Amino acid sequence: MNFLPSLVLLAGCSSEVDSSDTAKTGGGETAETGDTAPTATTFGFDIMGEVEGSTLTLTWVDVTSFATEELIFGDVIVSVAAAARTELALEPPEEDSLREVAEGVSAAWYVPALHTDLDADGVPSAAEGYSGVGATWPVFVQGDPTGAPGLEGAVEGWNALQVGLSDGTSIAAGDVAAVPLGPSLALQTSVTLSGTWSTTPPDSSAVALVSLLALNGETVEERTVYDQAAVTPWSITLDGSPPEDHFAEQTGGLFAAVEVSVAYEDTDGDGAFGRRDTDLYRMCAGTTPLGLIFVARVPTLSLGLRMMATGNGGGWNALTLDGTGQFADDDLLTGLVIGPECPV
Repeated sequence: MNFLPSLVLLAGCSSEVDSSDTAKTGGGETAETGDTAPTATTFGFDIMGEVEGSTLTLTWVDVTSFATEELIFGDVIVSVAAAARTELALEPPEEDSLREVAEGVSAAWYVPALHTDLDADGVPSAAEGYSGVGATWPVFVQGDPTGAPGLEGAVEGWNALQVGLSDGTSIAAGDVAAVPLGPSLALQTSVTLSGTWSTTPPDSSAVALVSLLALNGETVEERTVYDQAAVTPWSITLDGSPPEDHFAEQTGGLFAAVEVSVAYEDTDGDGAFGRRDTDLYRMCAGTTPLGLIFVARVPTLSLGLRMMATGNGGGWNALTLDGTGQFADDDLLTGLVIGPECPV
C-alpha cells in the first residue's frame, strides 16, 4: 500500500528565499548600543510563555511576495536574547527596504519571531526551529498612508500593525510600546478525535492510527499510536509525541510524523493492525479523509507564517489524506465519520 506518496504541506511553501544568514543591523539597531539616533522609535515586546533559550528576531519580508508562491525574506535586522519584556530602538530603514504601496507612499515590513537558539549564536537555523511568529509587526511608512491599501490605521514613520498573515495587509494599528509575541508554534502534545460509524461496525473490526512510514513498507518498531476494537460513538485521545522512528523529513524541510486513520477488519485475529488485515475505511470530515501530523519543529520562518495563517502550530495537527497532504482545521477532528462514504 502506498499512502500520500508525495506529501505536500502548505502549497507554495516548499522553499524560502532569504538573502541573509546572519543578523544585521541594517535599518534597525537594538537599544543595547546606547547610540540611538533621535529618529529612533522604541518598540516594547511583551513576550508570553517560556523565554529561556529563545531569541527574538525581526526579519524583513517583501510584502509583495505574499501574492506569489514563494515568500521573499531579507536581512534579520535584530537578533537578541528574548526576555519577558524586550525593548528595541529601531531607526528608519534603508531606502531599498521600502516597497511602494501607493503613489507617494512606501513601506517596509518586519516579521517578529521567536526561535529556539540551541547553539546560542543568535542566528536562526532549520535545526533549531521557530517557536512563535507574531501577528503584530513593526512597519515603517514613508509618506502619508491615509487611504493606502494594506496600511489600515498606519501613520507616517514606525507603526505596530496587526497583520493578516495570509496576505501581509494591515488589519488594525497597535501600540509600539506593547507588541504581543508568544509561543504560537509551541508543541501541542495532546489531541482528541471523536465521531461515529455511519454503519454498524463489522465483526472483528477495529480503528487504528498507523504510521505513514509503516503503511509505505518501512520498518518501524511500533506500527500504530492507537489501535482498539471498534465502538460507536468513539473517541480517541493521544498524549505525547509519536515514536522517534515515525518521524521523517517532509516537503519543505518539515520534520514530522504522519499518522493515517485506518478502520479495518482484524482478518488474522491477532488483535493488531497488520498487512494481512482488511483495510476498510478512513475517518472523514464530510467526504475529506483526515489523519494526524505531529510537527517536531518548524524549520523556516516562511513555514511558520503559513502555519500561523491556517491556525496550526507545533505538535499534533489535523491533516488531509486526500492526496493533497494539507494542514486542516483542528475543529474538524470532532464529528468525524467512519463508513462507506469514507473509503480507502
